[in-house]
Amino acid sequence: MKKIAFLAPSFPKLTETFIRTEIQAMQQQGHDVCVLTFAHYPHDELGYPVYKIQAPPNGWRLLISLLAKIPPLKFQSLINALVFVMQQKSLPKLSLLYYSSKIALKLSQLNIQHVHAHFAQHSCAHAITTAKLLNIPCSFVAHGHDIYNAPCDLALKLQHSDLTIAVCQDMQRDLQQIYNGNIKLLHCGVDTALFSPPAPQNGSQNSATDNVKNKVSAKTLRLIFVGRLIEQKGLIYLIQALKLLPNKLSVTLDIVGDGELLNVIEGLTSDVNNVTLHGAKDNAWLVKNLCSFDALIAPFCQASSGAMDTGPIVLKEAMAMTLAVITTDLMGCKEIVTKETGFIVPQKDSIALAHAIEALYDMPFEQRQQLGLRARQHIQTNFNAQTQAQQLSQLIRSL
Repeated sequence: MKKIAFLAPSFPKLTETFIRTEIQAMQQQGHDVCVLTFAHYPHDELGYPVYKIQAPPNGWRLLISLLAKIPPLKFQSLINALVFVMQQKSLPKLSLLYYSSKIALKLSQLNIQHVHAHFAQHSCAHAITTAKLLNIPCSFVAHGHDIYNAPCDLALKLQHSDLTIAVCQDMQRDLQQIYNGNIKLLHCGVDTALFSPPAPQNGSQNSATDNVKNKVSAKTLRLIFVGRLIEQKGLIYLIQALKLLPNKLSVTLDIVGDGELLNVIEGLTSDVNNVTLHGAKDNAWLVKNLCSFDALIAPFCQASSGAMDTGPIVLKEAMAMTLAVITTDLMGCKEIVTKETGFIVPQKDSIALAHAIEALYDMPFEQRQQLGLRARQHIQTNFNAQTQAQQLSQLIRSL
């Protein structure tokens, strides 16, 4: 199995747990893995090494000295790297070559055979340059922000990467229109062993059914929102939807997350009953508490900047915990949620959101229960992290 180095702008980051999930799943597939990052955050024991990429010194003479230390470096490899460095426009050329040489030296010492980056911005540029210096293959995973909000030399990176991973069908189509290269569809997976309903009690054999039965009465609908408090999460439309609900409905909303719109959200919810703001929480909190809710509500939309969620992992995590989902028809959301597992409404449509909430509230308890059970089965079948890692492993080994 190939030894793989993962490149990430920052690691481990609370809002990017999908990277950790992928790395752990690839490790379980038998790959020797490590992580290189530009911003290294404190963390618990991960089970694999994490290296911070240190700033190299300036000057052409020191760069040449650094390049000379890379054991497998050949003239043609250097030329290939320089061609990419000179063609790209988003990063200072000397800086890109410096950092990439630093990474290449480290990876050569670790006998790395493949470089895999997340996000199509500077981490991808460094992965491509490093791979060319070492004459090994590289790949990157594209996400929403780096494709639709702040793309950088995207066509060039698609051309020079050996493998590009798109996290939803719409993204794959859009990338292929930019450059028809080796672009594969692979959704981010979820650890269904971690995100699972509580263990069965009282001798029952069905923990998922027990979990749904133990939730609050069907007369109260407990909704949870999880995500950053930013424009593309669509919280403003959700709060407007709550205000449209008939007063007779007993609906609560718990908001988990933090972000630049916190003050705005606090102001909008000041006159709305049964809304609780929890701030940002980690995976452990979600695993412990998600099952106490009836549904996740994710009114995601395209922001004015173009930013949008392309394959939200929180949808999969909630569904794996047997929650029904109310979301929008945005990008990967409509690939994750089906009419058998929840509701899909147009983005930025508060009226449609209110109707979906009311429909879920009026749904017989047993029918709501079946939505949750089918949601978990859907995730286990189509978005399991181990299944996704197996496919990624095959793609990387085939290069």
